[in-house]
Amino acid sequence: MNRPSIQVHLVAPTLVCWGLQRLIQAAGAPLILAGWSTTLEEALPQLERDLPDVVVLDFDDNYTLKDVTSLHAGLRTKVLVLTSQIEDGFPAALMDAGARGVLQKREAPAALLKAIEAVGDGQVFATPQTTQQMFAAAVRSLPLQRDEESERTATLTWRERQTVAAVTSDASVPVKVIASRLCISEHTLRNHLTSIYSKLGVSGRLGLYAYASEHGLSRPLQSEKDARGSSLS
Repeated sequence: MNRPSIQVHLVAPTLVCWGLQRLIQAAGAPLILAGWSTTLEEALPQLERDLPDVVVLDFDDNYTLKDVTSLHAGLRTKVLVLTSQIEDGFPAALMDAGARGVLQKREAPAALLKAIEAVGDGQVFATPQTTQQMFAAAVRSLPLQRDEESERTATLTWRERQTVAAVTSDASVPVKVIASRLCISEHTLRNHLTSIYSKLGVSGRLGLYAYASEHGLSRPLQSEKDARGSSLS
């Protein structure tokens, strides 16, 4: 079965946009160039008329976090941000603003095509380095309440601990791949995640990864005995 097409609209300065257009056109299916604009102001009327699957935004062209939020909240479109800014915590700020993906401009063209497909398929995308920065910032923001956190961890079932380890082993792996590795359906996996998020007091896979890194939950468990033993350590 053929994959659904992914309509892409580019928002970038003329020269950058020119290169991106040719890259997407050369890549072919499932990516389709739906349109391009040199400024966000120029793009908005087109986006409101024909909303694409993904908007690729060159953030370095004097845009702000509010612009990303406006695209996400106002048009409900998926935004992939291109930027050369690498300050610690900045990728997380873009994600919080509504971006579904963040890619640094120094990455290879193949990474951009992969990012567009991932975001178009409904995934969250970040390169390993960007992901590491985001997780480090999230870990630092966690409260140091060891006794309370140990109690939360102890509420996880063995199957939920397995799920945490599988999900946090690679933040870029799609849900369907994780479900396959655990030999369960995507629906069951999402139910597990809902329960895990509630028990640990985290929001989404980013928060879960940060929590797991901080509290040593990323190690795969072989048995329920392992789960009981680690919760007491």
